[in-house]
Amino acid sequence: MLSYIEKIFFYLLIFCIPFQTRKILFWNSNEFQSVSFYFTDLLIFSLFFFWFFRAFKTKKNYFNRLNAIWARKHIIDLSLVLFSIISLVSLIRADNIFLGIYKWIKLLEFIGLFWYVKNRYKEDGVFLREVKIPIIPLIFIFNAVFQSFISIFQYAYQRSAGLKILGESFLGIDIYGVAKITTENLKFIRAYGTFPHPNILATFILICLVFLFFLYIKIPNWNKKFTPHYFCNKNGAGVTKRKIKKDIIPLNGIILAGIYPLLIFSLYLTFSRVVFLLWILTSILFFIWFWRYDLYKRKVKELALFFIIYNLLFIILLFPELSFRFRVSLQEQAVSLRIFYIQIASVMISSFPILGIGLSQFPVKLSSFADIRNSWMIQPVHNIYLLMASEVGLLGLGFFLFFVICLMRNSLFKLKTNSQSVFNFSYIICVLCLLIIGLFDHFLITIQSGQLIFWVILGLSARNE
Repeated sequence: MLSYIEKIFFYLLIFCIPFQTRKILFWNSNEFQSVSFYFTDLLIFSLFFFWFFRAFKTKKNYFNRLNAIWARKHIIDLSLVLFSIISLVSLIRADNIFLGIYKWIKLLEFIGLFWYVKNRYKEDGVFLREVKIPIIPLIFIFNAVFQSFISIFQYAYQRSAGLKILGESFLGIDIYGVAKITTENLKFIRAYGTFPHPNILATFILICLVFLFFLYIKIPNWNKKFTPHYFCNKNGAGVTKRKIKKDIIPLNGIILAGIYPLLIFSLYLTFSRVVFLLWILTSILFFIWFWRYDLYKRKVKELALFFIIYNLLFIILLFPELSFRFRVSLQEQAVSLRIFYIQIASVMISSFPILGIGLSQFPVKLSSFADIRNSWMIQPVHNIYLLMASEVGLLGLGFFLFFVICLMRNSLFKLKTNSQSVFNFSYIICVLCLLIIGLFDHFLITIQSGQLIFWVILGLSARNE
């Protein structure tokens, strides 16, 4: 019974990733210097309670297993432990020690979530006509459909959908700070869903599109099923005739004609350039890979065909906005600010190369390294690797990169041909996409929903089966 309740809490946590319901405990001019307690924090701590309670009941075997952390096969866990220690030590240079301690506790929380998914989660699945499909991708896809409807409403009416209880941002065309697309004569807000920024929504949908791709090629063609019907020919010999009967639920058709275009359209409405280009490149590589090795050729041809059709359709529908959005210039604010933050991060790294300026201290010390005239400019550098190097030093970044390399190596090594290998492969692809997105944005390690996506996907990739 306790194990069943624990699973419910875990699946509820996965479902609540997009929701920003929280209590702000301390606000200090901007999001990155404030303290909040999220509903998802409550769910994570509940999972830890179940985990520790189970460990206490079997404490002899559990603590014997803890000694194995020094073993070579636990090098991933050890690198995370050292990363967290370096992050704590870096706070000796912190100007805002209270914020630093809070962010360090949050870091431990998400490392703990990674360990929970890696060690406690045994992948359950649901049977869809003789094929077992993991529950986690299904929850992601179902939630992406929900987010897509919200996104379409936000773009169509250019305002919030009224889901403040789920943490939806207050949106409006004239509200300062809301992400917009500006054409020659008009402004349009970008779709947020219930996420705090369109780029996070785009990343979430990208993950779900990867899951949907593997779900579609995994399930069989259930367009028709056959029931036997017997009759005799002229010679009196028994002959079997198959009578065609259509399925009640054409799942392939629902995915291809319903869910697939819906997710693609919502991805377009985020106008997230990096994620969009990454999705296009990932899809093309998928098609080439499966075609090259003669895998699921019929399914891949169907997906590739509709991939072209849907993209052409949505490009035509949103051509004015897309044409302005993809005119990249060094004078554009999004580009110039990224260059500005990279320059500041480089100065910080060169000034404090070993331990950095302190965990979470980039926004705090930004004004000490540059002339900041507007409060909205106080935010981290849009690159998780430069952000780590500047805050916890090259030593901390080195342990994190070592963790990522070991995780990817072990995940690829464990990848084997079994009933779940397709979805194991999808988790690895998602990790690679997130690592690339981290080159252009910081939300994977600074914002609650981005951190949840990041550490859950890492845990799924590394989980012990």
